[in-house]
Amino acid sequence: MNSLPATLIDFRAQLEAAATRDLSRRRRTRTAVFSSSVVTLAAVGVVAAVAGHAGVFGGHGPSIVERASAALAVTGGTILHVAVVGEQQNGDGTESKWRDESWQSTSQPYERRQVEHVGTGPTTEAGSVGDAETLYDAATDTVFVRTEPAMPVVTGKVLRWKNAQGKTHRVIVMGGRPAPPKKETDPIEEPFRREVLELLRSGDAHQAGRLTFAGHDAIRIVGNDGALTYFVDAKTYDPIEFRTRGTGGGTSLRFVVYEKLPLTDSTRPLLSVEAQHPGATVRHDSAGFQAAQNRLFPHG
Repeated sequence: MNSLPATLIDFRAQLEAAATRDLSRRRRTRTAVFSSSVVTLAAVGVVAAVAGHAGVFGGHGPSIVERASAALAVTGGTILHVAVVGEQQNGDGTESKWRDESWQSTSQPYERRQVEHVGTGPTTEAGSVGDAETLYDAATDTVFVRTEPAMPVVTGKVLRWKNAQGKTHRVIVMGGRPAPPKKETDPIEEPFRREVLELLRSGDAHQAGRLTFAGHDAIRIVGNDGALTYFVDAKTYDPIEFRTRGTGGGTSLRFVVYEKLPLTDSTRPLLSVEAQHPGATVRHDSAGFQAAQNRLFPHG
């Protein structure tokens, strides 16, 4: 697939800048922003509409796949807040369900906080910043801190659970590849977003119809082999659901929250486990961290 036109990249940057100014809406406001003059919101809406139909992108506007990819772009100075509800058919007649929510900074030092609830197990909360990891143990109201060299991120490893027979499962990902390395241009470690981007940038993705899906006017995007399916909002191109299908079963990930927040003094506490539990005991103890991790994640 060809790279995005320069006009699309510039326009996308303008959209991202506009989005950071509005915390009251979960979906980004897709309006053009012009630094050379003061434009009323009504005029911005008109200009954006004209641009979409009459030539800001030149004679060849961006494809649906390109628009879906642009919607997942991040810029520095923001927090990406994502919540997904997942279901997996494990291939052995059992089903696993979970909810995963994360807040991630797009600027150094890339703070991250994640809350997981898997099946009937306890809710777990963990965070990281640089080489430091934090883990909240609700049973003792303690935040454990461990500082060690960072380990490679493996796609799908953040989610784990067991079925009724005690068998451990993880999200099905195609090929079990490690996640692409974190870059300044894409510092987010949310593995499923990166799997989606890999699909959209592969050259194999294409539109496969429009439908009403999860209360949205949606567009279906699929890979050539049919193993990956991605649903986006037809107006905003924000993610709705991502499905994978493998030889051992299939997984669906519903994006119940996908929003970008400005990184400010008031939003930074969202990234910190310690800030979310101000009354908790804080222990800088690697052995205690490992013991708490073993209790909270007994199956790895």
